[in-house]
Amino acid sequence: MKKLVVANWKSNMPRFTPPNGSIVAAAFPFINMLPEGIIRAAQDVSRFEKGAYTGEVTAEMLKSLRVQYCLIGHSERRKYFNETLEIIREKIKRLLEQGIVPIVCAQNEEEVVEGGYIMFEPETAISTPGNFHPESPEKVAEIILDWKNKFKTKILYGGSINGENIKDYLEADGFVVGQASLEAASFLNLIKALEGLG
Repeated sequence: MKKLVVANWKSNMPRFTPPNGSIVAAAFPFINMLPEGIIRAAQDVSRFEKGAYTGEVTAEMLKSLRVQYCLIGHSERRKYFNETLEIIREKIKRLLEQGIVPIVCAQNEEEVVEGGYIMFEPETAISTPGNFHPESPEKVAEIILDWKNKFKTKILYGGSINGENIKDYLEADGFVVGQASLEAASFLNLIKALEGLG
């Protein structure tokens, strides 16, 4: 079974053409910048419906741009923008109303909000430029299997994933890839490694 791989390109704009047959989505900060031929994802969405909310991008707007997935509750959004569980619940509601799959990012079970896919990214495994800090595969497997049982949804994994270590985290239903997706060569290496395991 093919796994979903979402490239979280944050405020970067890499050049990348996905290989045929891969289930690859890319999340750009400004969704209309996405090239054709790649599944469209978004990095965030407004908690509001349409209205006088300057600068906000609504779920309805994302739908009009053929977005299929949207990251919400990312650790950076919680840290820098003070996103609460209630705000994340409102965003899930907006996305589901438009038929977009929410991917709720959580570092621990207390941050989980049900209603879409869940992406587990432990704080200790967040990569920084030039450095990967992979978490113990055994620990990750235990948490992913536990969350699958508790939340009855797809569990993705993010946290220093790259082409060399992706084989160690196959209990996940897919991956959200940050740093390793910013250069085309490293991202293609990751995709090819994953396809080789299928």
